Amino acid sequence: MYEVELRISEEEMPGIDAILLPDMGTEVGRSKVSLRRDGESIYVSLRCPDRSSLRASLGMLTRLLITVKRVYEEV
Repeated sequence: MYEVELRISEEEMPGIDAILLPDMGTEVGRSKVSLRRDGESIYVSLRCPDRSSLRASLGMLTRLLITVKRVYEEV
């Protein structure tokens, strides 16, 4: 089992938890995605049974975060 936890600053991306919440706490393919808040930080955890599903899940999450960041920059 592979596990990765990403910390996202609420200051840098306000409201990111509301954007990510619909995809959290569910299984995406073979991966489990969860979200937790600790003060000013939001933690996104990925649990994957193998490296290929970890790579796919990280790619999906990275694309989502890049899109959100671009939207924040434009607005």
